[in-house]
Amino acid sequence: MTGWIVKVDNATPEHARFAMEDGFWDILTYSTFRKMEPGDDVFFWVTGTKSVSGLHGWGRVTQALRPLSDPSLTKARWFNVDTASYTHRFAFEPLASSPEWKPSWSEVEQLIDKRLAPPAGGNPIVEKDKIARLRGLYQPGAERGVDIDFTTNWSPSPLDDVTPYDAQPDEDTREFIKRSIANRRGSKKFRNALLAAYHEECAVTRSDAVGALEAAHIDPFRGGRTDHVQNGLLLRADIHTLFDLHQLTIGHDYRIIVSPELGSSTYRDLAGTKISLPDNKSQHPDQEALGRHRADCVWYSGH
Repeated sequence: MTGWIVKVDNATPEHARFAMEDGFWDILTYSTFRKMEPGDDVFFWVTGTKSVSGLHGWGRVTQALRPLSDPSLTKARWFNVDTASYTHRFAFEPLASSPEWKPSWSEVEQLIDKRLAPPAGGNPIVEKDKIARLRGLYQPGAERGVDIDFTTNWSPSPLDDVTPYDAQPDEDTREFIKRSIANRRGSKKFRNALLAAYHEECAVTRSDAVGALEAAHIDPFRGGRTDHVQNGLLLRADIHTLFDLHQLTIGHDYRIIVSPELGSSTYRDLAGTKISLPDNKSQHPDQEALGRHRADCVWYSGH
């Protein structure tokens, strides 16, 4: 599993929004991204001066690089699509449109304790704990959870992120919302299998609001073979997000374990409770997959 900081040129910052709406990104340098695989995380960074640069969307790769010569690929909305030498495309599932706070480039380097190459079109990050820190930026309250003495005197505040409503009257975002919901719910076949196995109830909360239930992967999505009922959990949308952020995991005894960061939230009451399981033991969550998920939780001690 690798995390990728993907650069968006500051001359076309709108491309980050296009990518999140359309679920794909076209690249100029194949060699930079050649090792990208389904299940990898992508974090979009708009380059430029401090006033315009910063992290934007976060997603998870669903399809590795494909040459743009493939006739099945649709034309992108990039402003420079006819002049730039784009060569390949990867598809991804959008997970969050913007982080809870926006660190500077140097603050990102401090956060993950790694020097990054600014000129590169993308920066790979292979350490699981560093990927988890980047994911954590998209979690509410992340600015309070980062224990780093930054060199700036800026103190993040929820008010800092308040911006005026700027949607245009003729801008229709409903199709993007529908696509985002469909992506988060999972493939129809995979979700239907989990709905049947878990009797249309969230495995953690027992919520039976079917419209809010999503097919969560335990091992990250890496193609159709991972759309297996034993590699899935039927989770309410908010629980799915916490599970993907590794703020909540499941023990070998199928009991819920929550991170210390959730200790003051209402989710703390879930700790120690047992998830509901399918009637058929052959559909129970795979223990090895759950073990790998626990291992990716940097706060989990194993006790």
